[in-house]
Amino acid sequence: MKRKNKILLSSLVVVLLFLIVTNSSKNYKIEILKNMKNGLEDESLVNHYWEYIRGAKELSNVPVIIRYFDIDLNKDEVDDKIVVLIGPPFSTSHGDTVEILINDNGKYHLAFSGVFRINKQDSKYTPLGKINILKEMENGFYIIEILGDQTEVELIYDKKKGEYEMYLTDSK
Repeated sequence: MKRKNKILLSSLVVVLLFLIVTNSSKNYKIEILKNMKNGLEDESLVNHYWEYIRGAKELSNVPVIIRYFDIDLNKDEVDDKIVVLIGPPFSTSHGDTVEILINDNGKYHLAFSGVFRINKQDSKYTPLGKINILKEMENGFYIIEILGDQTEVELIYDKKKGEYEMYLTDSK
């Protein structure tokens, strides 16, 4: 009987260790690109991007598309925003502008801005790539992974600069 208990306990420990290792792996992530909302329906984003919206309307008749995803990036119980700007002057042959806005007492500050090919240039701007929030945190903020067409990067928060820094990753 004691031998069976030892085997059962050993098996349980192995299973628990496996679960801990697999749950802490970088494979756990939240994919957000296909779940983004229309940013023109969010008054705070319209106010934040008003100059861009006005400039785009003056330059062309092509509508400005702003998409966003609310997520608490630093566990302060306040939603920050990951924003994708599509359409003139944001979308070029190089891609769409991805920005991270950190909510600091109700006011947003820009913590990252970069251009990536993550949406097809079709009528629905179908996602071509992915934006993932990884389970891992560094310097108190979640690591963000952007998988664009021919580009794979990780965004890691730098406390001293108060913004996300971009690091190229190996192809997966």
